[in-house]
Amino acid sequence: MALSDLCQFLFDKLVEPFWGNYKSEKCPELVISGIAAELMGLNLLDHNSKVLCIGQGSDLAISVFKEKGFTDAHRVLGHPLFALMGRKHVYELAFPENSFDFVYYGDIDQRVIIVPALLVLEMERVLKPGGIGAVLVKTNGGLYNSNSLVKSATSVSSLLKLSEIVHVKSMDGFTVVVFKKNVMENASDYAGKNQLPSDCQSVVNAKPYIGFMEPLLETKPVEFPKSVAYLPKFLDVSPKKRLVYVDIGATEYPNDNISSSSSSWFLPSYPIDSKAFNIYIVDHNASVLLMEVKKPGVTFVYHPGLAGDNNATAKNITLSEYLEPFPEEEEESFYFLAWFEETAKYAEFVVLKMNTSGVEMKFLSGLIETEAICYVDELFLRCTNKPDCMDILQSLRSRGVFVHQWWGGD
Repeated sequence: MALSDLCQFLFDKLVEPFWGNYKSEKCPELVISGIAAELMGLNLLDHNSKVLCIGQGSDLAISVFKEKGFTDAHRVLGHPLFALMGRKHVYELAFPENSFDFVYYGDIDQRVIIVPALLVLEMERVLKPGGIGAVLVKTNGGLYNSNSLVKSATSVSSLLKLSEIVHVKSMDGFTVVVFKKNVMENASDYAGKNQLPSDCQSVVNAKPYIGFMEPLLETKPVEFPKSVAYLPKFLDVSPKKRLVYVDIGATEYPNDNISSSSSSWFLPSYPIDSKAFNIYIVDHNASVLLMEVKKPGVTFVYHPGLAGDNNATAKNITLSEYLEPFPEEEEESFYFLAWFEETAKYAEFVVLKMNTSGVEMKFLSGLIETEAICYVDELFLRCTNKPDCMDILQSLRSRGVFVHQWWGGD
């Protein structure tokens, strides 16, 4: 038996049972088709998207995308970023900035898929603001496990400069890591800073897991709240001793169930028992004070400014008006922000739930402006009947804030 035949025999008998038969002609098409279907199902991709496929397998990828109805599809063969010309690395794709809605990279027929940093930067460059990039990464050993998914996501997220991970999915021995290019023009509408500082602790902690979060939807999902990807599902919080939960304007949620138990203020299905938290209920309603103040572990914080929010939410107020920084004369709002920062900075894990009324959105803007949002590990926003709710949530996630769309008891 020739050496090449022996190597092929050993590969077929010992390696392929674990890696899967990647020499199969159908496997690559199915994986690429699955990626397209997955992204379309998440409303991250549609048939009007201008598509670019990069790499040795781009011919195959293009044919799959065209079969699925994508007419404006382009390709770049080979690995242009590492082609040697006169001992120089060619690292630019031959397209101008902001050219494509979707860029895909992944050579399925290769035994190992690497993700060069320069390639990721070029993908970001040619993507339009808000555009989607997808990178196929070889799953360690070809086997699915949560650790390999996190490692795959981290290998890509660490290279991104203008984007954030929005989705991670295991597919037939590979991991597809999906990122979205930040919409800088709109991000500034939500507060003064486009990005939070690199040492923002909550962002640093949560960034590897942003892609595992539940998708943002226009309508309440049937499985809510079980569908919520709570942060403690990914991050080990058990060593942390001082846990804080702040609920702002709880009586604004008339359909939420409020009973005589302090756990009723808490989040259903949350992986950590409410008794482990110091709970702060922020409200203007004195009846809440009478009902909750005597419960162990629950502190009532009176905020009279919330009383006027029912009228404020009914007015036609623009997004920029909601999120203007605090005027100096609004001392009440300023003092509340100072109270929150003082409370949160000594905690080891902070969960914040709030509505999107006028006062609360100004508070959120203040959190970002002062960078106190870096004390918030997990944020829940309830924005019923607010037309720009999705923009607010997407902007926060693009900055690395681990924010959920909270539907309450609607």
